Formats: sequence, C-alpha cells, structure tokens
Amino acid sequence: MEREDFSLEAAENVLYFPPPAGGLLLRHCIPGSPAADIGLQSGDIVLYINDYPVNSIEDYVAARRLYDDRIDVRVFRENQFLNLTVDLSRNRQ
Repeated sequence: MEREDFSLEAAENVLYFPPPAGGLLLRHCIPGSPAADIGLQSGDIVLYINDYPVNSIEDYVAARRLYDDRIDVRVFRENQFLNLTVDLSRNRQ
C-alpha cells in the first residue's frame, strides 16, 4: 500500500458537511433571550425538537407546545450536528 500526500485543500473538501435540507435558520439570537439561554446561537439551523422535525417557525412553536419540562434540540452549527437539552421548568420560575 502506497502513502499518498494529502493537501489541506483536499482535506477540507473531504471533511466538509453540507448543510442539511430543511430546518429553521436562526438569523439573530438576542443575548439573554430564552434561545440564547439554552445555547442557541445566530446562524444555527434548528432541525428537530425531540423527534419533531422543524422546518418553519410554525413547526417550532407547535413542537415547543408539545413538551412541558424538557426538550432535546438538534441543531446544525459550523458543519456539525449538535444536541442541546433544555430544562424548560427553570424558565418558568
């Protein structure tokens, strides 16, 4: 087996993950807002709340209403998929 040299440019192309189809793009996350408090950032693409797909603000609101105390939010950020767990009960106190 021969070793091949691998350029940085080639590595970046191999390691790049294309953005997912669908989701809700968070254009601006206001510091101190509930979204920021749970770890969301400007530029995040919200894909799921628990297993509920989110493709619009209507989907986001509907999914949020389904769960009382805890939600798992799956986002796409900077070529990575991330899972955030949110305790909603602390926001009500």
